[in-house]
Amino acid sequence: MTHIEQMIQDMCPNGVEWKQLGEVCTIETGKLNANAAVEGGQYPFFTTSKEISYINDYKWDTEALLIAGNANIGDVKHYIGKFNAYQRTYVLTSFEESLIVRFLYHYTKARLRDFLDDKKNEAAMSYIVLSSLQAFPVPIPPLDIQKKIVECLDKFSALAAELQAELQARRKQYEFYRTQLLTPPQNISSVNSADERNWEWKTLEEICDLVKERVSAAELNENNYVGVENMLSNKQGKIPSVSVPATGNVIKFSKDNILIGNIRPYLRKIWFADCDGGTNGDVITLEIKDKYQNMILPKFLYHALADERFFIYDTQYSSGAKMPRGDKDKVMEYKIPLPALEEQARIVSILDKFEALTTSLSDGIPAEQAAQQKRYEYYRDKLLSFEKKGN
Repeated sequence: MTHIEQMIQDMCPNGVEWKQLGEVCTIETGKLNANAAVEGGQYPFFTTSKEISYINDYKWDTEALLIAGNANIGDVKHYIGKFNAYQRTYVLTSFEESLIVRFLYHYTKARLRDFLDDKKNEAAMSYIVLSSLQAFPVPIPPLDIQKKIVECLDKFSALAAELQAELQARRKQYEFYRTQLLTPPQNISSVNSADERNWEWKTLEEICDLVKERVSAAELNENNYVGVENMLSNKQGKIPSVSVPATGNVIKFSKDNILIGNIRPYLRKIWFADCDGGTNGDVITLEIKDKYQNMILPKFLYHALADERFFIYDTQYSSGAKMPRGDKDKVMEYKIPLPALEEQARIVSILDKFEALTTSLSDGIPAEQAAQQKRYEYYRDKLLSFEKKGN
């Protein structure tokens, strides 16, 4: 038994008082559209995205919890200071003195999403209504216990933040080395290695086909259907799809093809296919032409397209205001520097090791993050389980 569990047993032998969320704080929503965000804004602007946007004016200047009302339903953030909020973001302020706000943050983060799962309204996009949020039951243990729980769980959060900062540093290092390795030597004649001298430039159109072959939706599932919605930003691959076509035919992809999100190219969505499957017209699917199969390693091509310079180029030629779309013709004009196969293999070997350190769930920092998250969830669940007084 932990020290905190012993405190709970000693101080609350008959359970603790519970109240509804609407009783312990004021709950309102923002008034702004999500498009109100501006680049380089002065104040945080909380939308339903997990990332925080910015804006140049504020409505609140206080301590608050921000809860996503749609998209990432139940996602909770804690903030103190000046900020503004989207019309589907619930803003919790004016908390009862019997509650430490940080304790309520940890509790809602742990329990709210499950509570809301069967209470959200299904429409074109699921959303939660104020009455459901107000009814969320909250335990009110003594303040000393809340303080100890917050101290414990905040330590886990701090460790998670340190790991995330280290991961970001590794990703920057990875991007730097990728760009360096994919840049041909400037003075080719002075290079000693024949492999390093043998670089040439090819457009994607020369070396790749834009896949148009179709596959039946009957052959697809959550793991082999890929749309922009289940591709991860910043070159992090993909997650299982929550929306798989039930009928018709979609664009086919094969193992070792390269898939690139064609909506909002600045999000840098790219995936190296590890299976056969299907996608749609919002995703560019590239396959090396038969004549180049023995001249280009698919993984080398993937790394060349995951290079930051490609996404800068792709974004430059995208069009559309709210949802810019990449220009497929321009994408196919993009030039790739190609060294000899031996040099491609050497570069792939180096970059794959970096990628494992920044993305693999069995190696490197992500694996450590996953282990840390399990430890946090274990102690969080033990420490945030309270009997109701009188039961």
